[in-house]
Amino acid sequence: MKNFIKLFLLSIIALCVIGCANPANNSNGDDENKPVDTTELKIALYNKILGTWELADGEDNDSYQTLVFASDSITLDGKKYSFDISTDFLLEEEVAEEKRMNSIAYINVDGLTFIDFDTSLSNVDSLELGKVFYFELDNEWTALPDDFVRVSGGSSESGSGENLDFSVVGDWGYKINGTTDSTLKIKNDGSFSFTTTSGTYNGSYSLSGNKITFEFDQNASMNIKDTFTISGSEDEITLTLVESISTYNGNEQTSTTLSGMLNAFYGVVTSTTITLSK
Repeated sequence: MKNFIKLFLLSIIALCVIGCANPANNSNGDDENKPVDTTELKIALYNKILGTWELADGEDNDSYQTLVFASDSITLDGKKYSFDISTDFLLEEEVAEEKRMNSIAYINVDGLTFIDFDTSLSNVDSLELGKVFYFELDNEWTALPDDFVRVSGGSSESGSGENLDFSVVGDWGYKINGTTDSTLKIKNDGSFSFTTTSGTYNGSYSLSGNKITFEFDQNASMNIKDTFTISGSEDEITLTLVESISTYNGNEQTSTTLSGMLNAFYGVVTSTTITLSK
């Protein structure tokens, strides 16, 4: 009996020695089971779609018409949802397998909604977004995706600074004493027009982050290309001149203190900044 007790105690001691030599928190085992931190990937993906998107021409599903992706919110057809990228932006593997739509990412607002990027993640200029629907009859998940095109925000190769979380598309007015004096119409197709007391001018514009560039012919011999930063909201925007390039009979002049567009818009130069409202 004593020999059995001695043998038992020696076994316990041996097990303790083995346990100490191979601690339970062995790094190799932990590394295999440790969850992968996908935060940086999520941020990188989400940053590519910041800005305002509208349903592309020809799309008419019963889904959304306008999407606004901001850093802390997502607005779907004017309804704003708070958004936390760590909990509300899901990669495919983080969604239950039976609910996956073969998409790269999902947003958990207004029910589970999926985002399907175009093939080039380095320059996302279109995306498919649709709400995931569950049909109890056949116990399947399905969706009606729509193609959206970016109308403001985003980034360019040269770097765009801040991104807008609202659309600049629409009819804007410059008011004096509460009365509209001039109007600026920014259209979805990349064109714009503005009307003053001296007439109507038409041209094209381009967006890069929070910067907008207008180009138009003021007359037969003068072309104007002005770049402004944009700030404000869906209802009121302020344009602040970054650079004005006027070309007169082939001679180019660049200024940061005089805006050719605002000169034509106001009729008289008063500022390099203008605030417009809907």
